[in-house]
Amino acid sequence: MHLQAGLAGAQRISIRVQGDGDGLEKLVGELSGIGDVITIQEGLIEAECAPGKEVRPEIARKLITAGFDLLEMKSIDLSLEDIFIQLTRDEPEPPSTDDSVEES
Repeated sequence: MHLQAGLAGAQRISIRVQGDGDGLEKLVGELSGIGDVITIQEGLIEAECAPGKEVRPEIARKLITAGFDLLEMKSIDLSLEDIFIQLTRDEPEPPSTDDSVEES
């Protein structure tokens, strides 16, 4: 649990609108503080949010202004697999060990 709480970028939000949600992913993805946005099914997306930034009020305003009927918006706890992916996806490549060093 401590790993989940301390992981930077560990906030994800689920957003459900009425209807098919055409354009929903693009609209939410354009907002400041939003990372990857994926469509789960028609009218349901998940968005990664920047750590420490509360984006839900801005998302709600943007969706309503755009004519979407917002049915639900909630935070999602990350699974251990999600945390592992977050921790390892941007790791720098280890230095190469070149055994062919020439001796002078």
